[in-house]
Amino acid sequence: MPEQTSASLYELFDELDVRYWERLIKSGTNPNKEQLAALIEANAAKPLPAWLNPLILKGLKGELKGKPGRPKKSMLDDVRFEVAVAEYKRLLKALAVREEGSVKGAKKRARSTVIEPRHQRAAKMAIKSWGLRMDWRSLLNEISSKK
Repeated sequence: MPEQTSASLYELFDELDVRYWERLIKSGTNPNKEQLAALIEANAAKPLPAWLNPLILKGLKGELKGKPGRPKKSMLDDVRFEVAVAEYKRLLKALAVREEGSVKGAKKRARSTVIEPRHQRAAKMAIKSWGLRMDWRSLLNEISSKK
């Protein structure tokens, strides 16, 4: 009878460990083809368990697929987006005040000195500071669609 050793916390949550996938497969979650390839590659020197053979066959036949569509956003992504929206609104007001103050006393200069509209600059600054994976137009579209 093989010796049963207790798995460490790292082994329980390491996608390259066989015991991790054994636990997930028993609960009904199959790996996609990239995860299966990484598992086999990481454990190439060891004999693979028999319960993994049906999954390897599915992978070779092209029957293993990932979940279709874009992955769901996490709560952290939602919080970062909301904070970026608040910062965008703050920056938009600050840019308006700064531009208004610079034009008040002096003659109005030609518009050529302002390269981008202030809403675009504020959106770019908010995206950069919060590391959002979107462009400034997407941010403004999301803001307008949530009104």
